[in-house]
Amino acid sequence: MSKNIPLLKPKIFLLLPDGIGLRNFAFTRFPEIGKLMGYDTVFWNQTDYPVRDELGFEELKITDAKLHPLTTVYSRARKRIELKLWEQQFQDKVYQTYHFPQSYKSLKNAAKSLMVDYLVATKTHPKGLKKVITQIKKQERQTSKYAWCKKQLEAHRPRLFFAPTKDLRKPSHPFWQRKIWAYPRQLLFSVGITCPKPRWCSIPIAILCGAIT
Repeated sequence: MSKNIPLLKPKIFLLLPDGIGLRNFAFTRFPEIGKLMGYDTVFWNQTDYPVRDELGFEELKITDAKLHPLTTVYSRARKRIELKLWEQQFQDKVYQTYHFPQSYKSLKNAAKSLMVDYLVATKTHPKGLKKVITQIKKQERQTSKYAWCKKQLEAHRPRLFFAPTKDLRKPSHPFWQRKIWAYPRQLLFSVGITCPKPRWCSIPIAILCGAIT
Protein backbone atom coordinates (compact mmCIF):
# COMPACT_ATOMS: atom_id res chain seq x y z
CA MET A 1 0.00 0.00 0.00
CA SER A 2 1.48 3.30 -1.10
CA LYS A 3 1.84 6.08 1.41
CA ASN A 4 -0.13 9.25 0.97
CA ILE A 5 2.15 12.03 -0.18
CA PRO A 6 1.05 15.42 1.18
CA LEU A 7 0.35 18.02 -1.49
CA LEU A 8 2.50 21.11 -1.41
CA LYS A 9 0.65 24.33 -0.75
CA PRO A 10 0.66 26.90 -3.58
CA LYS A 11 3.07 29.72 -2.90
CA ILE A 12 2.72 33.49 -2.91
CA PHE A 13 5.90 35.34 -3.77
CA LEU A 14 5.69 38.72 -2.04
CA LEU A 15 8.39 41.16 -3.03
CA LEU A 16 9.92 43.31 -0.30
CA PRO A 17 11.70 46.14 -2.15
CA ASP A 18 11.87 48.55 0.80
CA GLY A 19 10.80 49.32 4.34
CA ILE A 20 7.25 50.15 3.28
CA GLY A 21 6.74 46.59 2.08
CA LEU A 22 8.13 45.29 5.36
CA ARG A 23 5.79 47.47 7.40
CA ASN A 24 2.67 46.76 5.38
CA PHE A 25 3.10 43.01 4.94
CA ALA A 26 5.91 41.35 6.92
CA PHE A 27 4.77 42.99 10.17
CA THR A 28 1.08 42.22 9.64
CA ARG A 29 -1.14 39.15 9.58
CA PHE A 30 -0.66 38.72 5.83
CA PRO A 31 1.32 35.42 6.07
CA GLU A 32 -1.09 34.09 8.72
CA ILE A 33 -4.18 34.87 6.62
CA GLY A 34 -2.54 33.43 3.52
CA LYS A 35 -1.79 30.21 5.40
CA LEU A 36 -5.41 29.93 6.53
CA MET A 37 -6.45 30.22 2.88
CA GLY A 38 -4.05 27.48 1.82
CA TYR A 39 -1.04 29.52 0.68
CA ASP A 40 2.57 29.57 1.81
CA THR A 41 4.00 33.10 1.69
CA VAL A 42 7.60 33.48 0.55
CA PHE A 43 9.11 36.92 1.02
CA TRP A 44 11.29 37.84 -1.95
CA ASN A 45 13.48 40.06 0.17
CA GLN A 46 15.45 42.88 -1.41
CA THR A 47 15.99 44.69 1.91
CA ASP A 48 18.68 44.18 4.56
CA TYR A 49 16.15 43.09 7.17
CA PRO A 50 16.51 39.38 8.08
CA VAL A 51 12.89 38.24 7.72
CA ARG A 52 13.62 34.56 8.43
CA ASP A 53 15.76 35.20 11.50
CA GLU A 54 13.61 37.93 13.05
CA LEU A 55 10.07 36.88 12.07
CA GLY A 56 10.42 33.19 11.20
CA PHE A 57 8.92 33.51 7.71
CA GLU A 58 10.29 31.85 4.59
CA GLU A 59 12.39 34.23 2.53
CA LEU A 60 14.63 34.36 -0.49
CA LYS A 61 17.25 37.09 -0.33
CA ILE A 62 17.94 39.16 -3.43
CA THR A 63 21.54 40.20 -2.89
CA ASP A 64 22.72 40.98 -6.41
CA ALA A 65 21.02 44.16 -7.59
CA LYS A 66 23.58 45.32 -10.14
CA LEU A 67 22.22 46.78 -13.35
CA HIS A 68 23.60 46.40 -16.85
CA PRO A 69 26.16 49.20 -17.42
CA LEU A 70 23.92 50.92 -20.02
CA THR A 71 20.62 50.50 -18.22
CA THR A 72 21.00 53.73 -16.25
CA VAL A 73 21.52 55.65 -19.49
CA TYR A 74 18.50 54.14 -21.20
CA SER A 75 16.32 54.54 -18.10
CA ARG A 76 17.17 58.24 -17.82
CA ALA A 77 16.48 58.68 -21.51
CA ARG A 78 13.16 56.87 -21.17
CA LYS A 79 11.95 59.21 -18.45
CA ARG A 80 12.84 62.28 -20.49
CA ILE A 81 11.25 60.89 -23.64
CA GLU A 82 8.06 60.04 -21.80
CA LEU A 83 7.83 63.53 -20.30
CA LYS A 84 8.30 65.14 -23.71
CA LEU A 85 5.68 62.89 -25.31
CA TRP A 86 3.20 63.57 -22.50
CA GLU A 87 3.80 67.29 -22.88
CA GLN A 88 3.00 67.02 -26.59
CA GLN A 89 -0.01 64.78 -26.01
CA PHE A 90 -1.67 66.82 -23.27
CA GLN A 91 -0.38 70.25 -24.32
CA ASP A 92 0.73 70.90 -20.77
CA LYS A 93 4.13 72.41 -19.90
CA VAL A 94 3.94 71.15 -16.33
CA TYR A 95 5.87 68.06 -17.48
CA GLN A 96 8.92 70.27 -18.05
CA THR A 97 9.20 70.76 -14.29
CA TYR A 98 10.01 67.06 -13.87
CA HIS A 99 13.21 67.29 -15.92
CA PHE A 100 16.20 67.14 -13.60
CA PRO A 101 19.52 68.63 -14.78
CA GLN A 102 22.20 66.20 -15.88
CA SER A 103 25.80 66.28 -14.75
CA TYR A 104 28.68 66.89 -17.17
CA LYS A 105 31.38 67.48 -14.52
CA SER A 106 33.41 64.29 -14.84
CA LEU A 107 34.30 62.35 -17.98
CA LYS A 108 32.10 59.42 -16.94
CA ASN A 109 29.08 61.59 -16.12
CA ALA A 110 29.54 63.63 -19.26
CA ALA A 111 29.65 60.49 -21.42
CA LYS A 112 26.44 59.16 -19.87
CA SER A 113 24.65 62.50 -20.14
CA LEU A 114 25.65 62.88 -23.80
CA MET A 115 24.33 59.40 -24.55
CA VAL A 116 21.06 60.33 -22.85
CA ASP A 117 20.87 63.53 -24.89
CA TYR A 118 21.43 61.56 -28.10
CA LEU A 119 18.71 59.04 -27.29
CA VAL A 120 16.26 61.81 -26.39
CA ALA A 121 17.07 63.67 -29.60
CA THR A 122 16.62 60.61 -31.81
CA LYS A 123 13.95 58.55 -29.99
CA THR A 124 11.35 61.11 -28.90
CA HIS A 125 8.47 59.47 -30.73
CA PRO A 126 6.26 56.45 -29.87
CA LYS A 127 8.32 53.94 -31.86
CA GLY A 128 11.52 55.33 -30.42
CA LEU A 129 10.23 55.01 -26.87
CA LYS A 130 9.27 51.41 -27.55
CA LYS A 131 12.80 50.68 -28.81
CA VAL A 132 14.32 52.21 -25.67
CA ILE A 133 12.10 50.09 -23.40
CA THR A 134 12.90 46.96 -25.42
CA GLN A 135 16.61 47.68 -25.09
CA ILE A 136 16.31 48.05 -21.29
CA LYS A 137 14.64 44.66 -21.04
CA LYS A 138 17.19 43.07 -23.36
CA GLN A 139 20.09 44.44 -21.30
CA GLU A 140 18.67 43.35 -17.96
CA ARG A 141 18.13 39.80 -19.21
CA GLN A 142 21.91 39.58 -19.50
CA THR A 143 22.54 40.27 -15.80
CA SER A 144 23.28 37.76 -13.05
CA LYS A 145 20.27 39.03 -11.09
CA TYR A 146 17.94 38.09 -13.94
CA ALA A 147 19.45 34.59 -14.07
CA TRP A 148 19.05 34.21 -10.29
CA CYS A 149 15.42 35.39 -10.32
CA LYS A 150 14.62 33.08 -13.21
CA LYS A 151 16.14 30.13 -11.37
CA GLN A 152 14.11 30.86 -8.23
CA LEU A 153 10.84 31.26 -10.13
CA GLU A 154 11.37 28.01 -12.01
CA ALA A 155 12.27 26.18 -8.81
CA HIS A 156 9.37 27.43 -6.66
CA ARG A 157 6.73 28.09 -9.34
CA PRO A 158 4.63 30.49 -7.22
CA ARG A 159 0.89 30.67 -7.86
CA LEU A 160 0.90 34.43 -7.27
CA PHE A 161 3.53 37.09 -7.63
CA PHE A 162 2.67 40.08 -5.47
CA ALA A 163 4.62 43.33 -5.79
CA PRO A 164 3.52 45.97 -3.26
CA THR A 165 5.39 48.88 -4.79
CA LYS A 166 4.59 52.02 -6.73
CA ASP A 167 7.22 51.70 -9.43
CA LEU A 168 7.28 48.41 -11.32
CA ARG A 169 9.12 49.93 -14.27
CA LYS A 170 12.51 49.98 -12.61
CA PRO A 171 14.81 47.65 -14.57
CA SER A 172 16.15 46.20 -11.33
CA HIS A 173 12.64 45.15 -10.31
CA PRO A 174 11.91 41.38 -10.38
CA PHE A 175 8.70 42.37 -12.18
CA TRP A 176 10.79 42.17 -15.34
CA GLN A 177 11.28 38.45 -14.66
CA ARG A 178 7.56 37.68 -14.47
CA LYS A 179 7.37 36.49 -18.09
CA ILE A 180 10.19 33.98 -17.89
CA TRP A 181 8.04 31.26 -16.35
CA ALA A 182 4.57 30.48 -17.59
CA TYR A 183 2.12 27.82 -16.51
CA PRO A 184 -1.63 27.57 -15.91
CA ARG A 185 -3.18 30.00 -13.39
CA GLN A 186 -0.16 32.29 -13.32
CA LEU A 187 -1.18 35.63 -11.84
CA LEU A 188 0.51 38.93 -11.16
CA PHE A 189 -0.49 41.56 -8.64
CA SER A 190 0.99 44.99 -8.27
CA VAL A 191 -0.23 47.50 -5.75
CA GLY A 192 1.08 51.03 -5.45
CA ILE A 193 -0.28 51.96 -2.06
CA THR A 194 1.08 53.08 1.26
CA CYS A 195 -1.32 52.21 4.04
CA PRO A 196 -1.47 54.40 7.16
CA LYS A 197 -2.89 51.40 9.04
CA PRO A 198 -1.27 48.34 7.42
CA ARG A 199 -2.88 45.89 9.84
CA TRP A 200 -6.21 46.68 8.19
CA CYS A 201 -4.82 47.03 4.69
CA SER A 202 -3.32 43.53 4.57
CA ILE A 203 -6.58 41.73 5.24
CA PRO A 204 -8.58 42.62 2.07
CA ILE A 205 -5.49 42.08 -0.07
CA ALA A 206 -5.02 38.56 1.32
CA ILE A 207 -8.70 37.83 0.82
CA LEU A 208 -8.45 39.03 -2.76
CA CYS A 209 -5.47 36.76 -3.41
CA GLY A 210 -7.43 33.76 -2.20
CA ALA A 211 -10.70 34.64 -3.84
CA ILE A 212 -9.75 34.91 -7.49
CA THR A 213 -7.78 31.69 -7.98
